Amino acid sequence: MATPMANSLSMNSPHDTVISEMDKKIRELRFSLNTEIPGSPETVGGINPSTRIRREDENIYDPYDGQSIGLMVPGSFSEDEDDVWTHLMKIRTLQCEIARLHTVMENAGENDRFGEQGEDVPIDIEEDVKAAKAAEFAKLSDKFNERKVAINGIMAKLESLSHTINEFHSSRAPVFRYVHPQRSTNKHLDSSEDKADQENSKILSNSLMSDSQDALFKDSPESLSQNL
Repeated sequence: MATPMANSLSMNSPHDTVISEMDKKIRELRFSLNTEIPGSPETVGGINPSTRIRREDENIYDPYDGQSIGLMVPGSFSEDEDDVWTHLMKIRTLQCEIARLHTVMENAGENDRFGEQGEDVPIDIEEDVKAAKAAEFAKLSDKFNERKVAINGIMAKLESLSHTINEFHSSRAPVFRYVHPQRSTNKHLDSSEDKADQENSKILSNSLMSDSQDALFKDSPESLSQNL
């Protein structure tokens, strides 16, 4: 005889089906990215193609009953636009590496100072006092050398970050594309309307870039000071 708990588990609603499909896609994505370790030299020097954004058709579900109501088709991007996000990913990865190296540098040589049993040094004997001071100086010297190596590693990462930021700023700015909602599920758009959307997007992108330096957020300290 089936228990009520077993009956409740065997009943699948549309929401359960959608959640199951989403969980399956997430597991597949994690498995495909599991071969590369974030922050490794291979991924920092050049972003692996598997880490690029996967442009696939995505189902749109009704939030109330979980039924599929349409298909969202991603737009096409040029290689120049993809380079912008690739460089941005490299910048974020290098920043994480630098933060990790700072932690390593701060802890360099600390393990040698703790966990060891101290020696009883007779204060009355001058030779023993000098030997203790020499041992302490040797520990400080080793700690300094370890931190020096860590600092050199941080400086190398900062140099790579500087070059990556320069490449990012020299990359072509992405073009904003806007698609009408009624046309979002149609793969084959009219060519004349598509060209008009691209022209409008370029005008909007240029306008946003030209006004980015002079733009002020509402209720920001600078805008409030100008209103006084």
